[in-house]
Amino acid sequence: MLRKWIGNYNCETGFLSEVFEYLETEVKQKQYLKDVALIFDAMAIRIQIVYDVKSDKNKRYIDHGGIVTTNSNDLATEVLVFQIVSYTNRFKCPIAYVFINKINADLQVHLIKYAIEKLYKTGIIVRSITCDGAKTNISTLRLLGCNFSIDNMKTSFKHPQNESNIYCILDPCHMIKLARNTFAESNLTSETGNISFSYIKQLHTIQETANLKLANRLSYNHVYFKNKKMNVRLAAQALSSAVADAIDYMGKSGYKDFANSEATVEFIHIFDRLFDMMNARQIFGTGFKSPMMIQNLELFKQYFDYSVTYISSLTIDGINILRHPRHTFALGFVINTKSFYNLAYDLLHKKENTLRYFLPYKCSQDHIELFFSCIRRRGGENNNPNVLQFKWALRQLLFRNSVRASINANCLGDTSETPSILKFRTPNVQYLMIKIYNKMKKN
Repeated sequence: MLRKWIGNYNCETGFLSEVFEYLETEVKQKQYLKDVALIFDAMAIRIQIVYDVKSDKNKRYIDHGGIVTTNSNDLATEVLVFQIVSYTNRFKCPIAYVFINKINADLQVHLIKYAIEKLYKTGIIVRSITCDGAKTNISTLRLLGCNFSIDNMKTSFKHPQNESNIYCILDPCHMIKLARNTFAESNLTSETGNISFSYIKQLHTIQETANLKLANRLSYNHVYFKNKKMNVRLAAQALSSAVADAIDYMGKSGYKDFANSEATVEFIHIFDRLFDMMNARQIFGTGFKSPMMIQNLELFKQYFDYSVTYISSLTIDGINILRHPRHTFALGFVINTKSFYNLAYDLLHKKENTLRYFLPYKCSQDHIELFFSCIRRRGGENNNPNVLQFKWALRQLLFRNSVRASINANCLGDTSETPSILKFRTPNVQYLMIKIYNKMKKN
């Protein structure tokens, strides 16, 4: 019976009409919906043709929800999801999804613009866009109007309906993982000297031999991470100030294996602090984890500028990092320094609904990654849903059931619950539910 009641909502491919009906009503009463971050990412799905009884059609082909006409008979391999996140409230909500197979930048631009315009019609203004560092995504941001040349950096484009800027952000969590990977697999050099991952390996070996850790969390998985490359926690803890301080201590204590480690310590310190600043999520955070406010905005800018100068001086095998094939993490952090500062400045100096503080974590892709974790967990042991299973899981999450993200997800969040968007349509259903609940309570 519950399944039949929930089935009143279609939640078909494309932009979710039921969600936009809810947003159009709520935005008039809730100020925190006025300005949002738009986040998009793709999740792999099962390659399986399934029959949908309701529509009397086979599902599993590429489907753009009627936004873009397609006659392709290719099987979809991914679902591209768009989600909005409020800057001042624990509100996040998927607004659209399409089934794709290697989407191109032109189509992605069309979908993003359509989402921005559709949200604007409901009274919601998109202030930022977040994605990972895939080549298609970077090409998409360039087509939207960005310029990622280091000499003429432009990390924003104009809103199609008004004069506000929309800032582009490459997810800091993905950037710190790429920084760790490049650090471990390439010959990095700074003006201070050579940057080597061998110091971390040596530190881990000494700590394991002595069965004592120098106030850090290094483990086997941090050093030999190839099977867990997607885990953000391992990357952030490997590139942490605690590890840098331990290496520095060993070097100053006269250990030969840690000689000339100054460049490595400097590298770890800079990217650890950058990640902390771009991942601040607590109002009462201190130090580099502080929220961005008018009082400390200039301090953020000074450290961002210093970090950009440092990153621009890095080389791999004698080639400048920004011209090397493995430049994505460096470019991502440079883009984010510009975007976060300008976005915070705009939000903190607005004429209406001015923010007292800005938490960069609100622009993180963690929100959509946790949503994907909820989708996968909804299927129990089936963590690779087909198209119908994805639609049903999304629909139930919009009713705010008890499914939470797995503790083994790639990232950790303060909350993983999707707010209650959909409600039962008829008063009779609501009355019947209350009647059943009261009867159960008496028994």
